[in-house]
Amino acid sequence: MKVSVWNAWAFGGAIVLITSGMPTALIICDAWFGLSHDNEFLTITILLLLSGWMPAVAAFVVGYLAPRRKILLGTSMALLAAIFSSVINSSYQALDYPVDFSGVNAGIILFFISLITNMMLCGVGAALGAFGDSLVHPAKANNSGEFGSTKN
Repeated sequence: MKVSVWNAWAFGGAIVLITSGMPTALIICDAWFGLSHDNEFLTITILLLLSGWMPAVAAFVVGYLAPRRKILLGTSMALLAAIFSSVINSSYQALDYPVDFSGVNAGIILFFISLITNMMLCGVGAALGAFGDSLVHPAKANNSGEFGSTKN
């Protein structure tokens, strides 16, 4: 399967965007339409936990699919996740939901905390994806200049 660098990155970005947007969409629907059900808190908690780990999954996918610069592209999912977490935090605050980091300065702090945390997670995910790709396609790994290749 031949995938370009930008297609791999866009696929990973879509994973981050969709999983980051699910808890937000649920809360916005509840705020605007008054949709409430008994397990709303449990549902939002599960979605938030999933959206916290999905940048690493997206980095794994990007690391597996990208033809070159696998770890760099996979780790770049951390930037998207940090931006989305700041935007989501600001939208929760605008809807008068209680947030841990309120205000502009706290949003910047949240961005950098999220960026550092997601860089670690996405770095591991991208490295695992690149390593998995080298296991599945050993001939491609030997010609790509990664994992100890002697290509100059």
